[in-house]
Amino acid sequence: MAQCSEALLDAGQVCPELAAQRVNFFSGRLLGADDLRQEQNAVSQRDRWLGTALGAGVAHGLRVERVAAGKDLAANLLRIEAGLALNGCGEPLALDRSLHLRLAPAVAASGAGGFAPCGSEAGFVMDRGEGYYLISLAPAVGLSGEKAQEVGRDGQLIACGARWRLEGISLQVDKIPAAALPSALRTPPPSNPAALSLARSLLAQRCLGDAVGATVLGLPADDLLHSAQLAAAERVPLAVVAWNSAGIAFVDRWAVRRSPSPEADPLYWPPGEHRAAQAEAMQRQFQEHLADLLAGGSTTLVAGDWFVRLPAVGILPRVDSEAGLNAKTFFAGLPTRALFLARAALEKLLRDGMAYPPIDLARKPAELIWLYQLVEDRSVLVFASGHLPPANPARFDLARYNAARYPDGDMK
Repeated sequence: MAQCSEALLDAGQVCPELAAQRVNFFSGRLLGADDLRQEQNAVSQRDRWLGTALGAGVAHGLRVERVAAGKDLAANLLRIEAGLALNGCGEPLALDRSLHLRLAPAVAASGAGGFAPCGSEAGFVMDRGEGYYLISLAPAVGLSGEKAQEVGRDGQLIACGARWRLEGISLQVDKIPAAALPSALRTPPPSNPAALSLARSLLAQRCLGDAVGATVLGLPADDLLHSAQLAAAERVPLAVVAWNSAGIAFVDRWAVRRSPSPEADPLYWPPGEHRAAQAEAMQRQFQEHLADLLAGGSTTLVAGDWFVRLPAVGILPRVDSEAGLNAKTFFAGLPTRALFLARAALEKLLRDGMAYPPIDLARKPAELIWLYQLVEDRSVLVFASGHLPPANPARFDLARYNAARYPDGDMK
């Protein structure tokens, strides 16, 4: 094969520098360790290419949550669900069974943060004090203690090198440097529900980054993990844990967790799948944050006192449901307009909302918020940024005044 260059390659020409080297097997060939190692590397490289094409993020599972002991949360114990993720290098990171991670207060000697899939519980000592800690997965490679056997010169079997190369995962727990945080987040607040909620919302805002991007062309803006130098291609973030004097203050998954998506070319508009993954995370982070507050008994919430921003579209359980909110209280001080919406149009509204920036609750003057009452279900209320067009145009025999399916509605 002829030597090729970047400037010239004839049609049909095979360039050896661009070809993957695989072992050519044939009967009678002598195979050494280097040959087999090369074959392993070639297969691993192909798998990494496929993983890179699929995109980095959590494919399924790997949910991080506090463990409940009866009606109360167990002391500083997290559960990490079995699942699969792909890192930025295209490497699959699989946890084949769920495990528990116990966080302990600082002591003289810190504990190990790694774990193996065969273990049921791991430990990590929070020896760096109060703050916010990132939990992530990373690949780990090692050699087994079991030895392989080799035929010696006298024909006897002898033990030599390790029998197995182990390719697994390790759990990383890293403190987010205080220098990378705004002053309001330098130390997690004490266990005051409203203060913790604001801190969690602000932390999620910093981790998710600017929705519009760093430029008008949609270049992804730096988020907290990048500015704190905790974003690495080989790692997959799972959750952020707030640690204060009382132990675990909260666990937030979707502030840092992402679904796999290919990185779009940042030089062209629209920004593509990076923005789609970010928008999904924004919606899920708010819904999960709100669910945790309601589960803790907080029902008289005012949005501006508990959140820094809201997603462009979100869902609130109504006060007449099992665990809900009073919409007039939640949106107190914000301009709203109440409308009716058919359930059939809800999915489109949720998808359309992903293309809009979040609602900034500190913005002055405040922006309009649409409030949609579902015609078929009064247990939930859907809110949407005023930048979205109304999602409930009147339609003959579908959304009409004489059938109590009014374009204009009310809220509780």
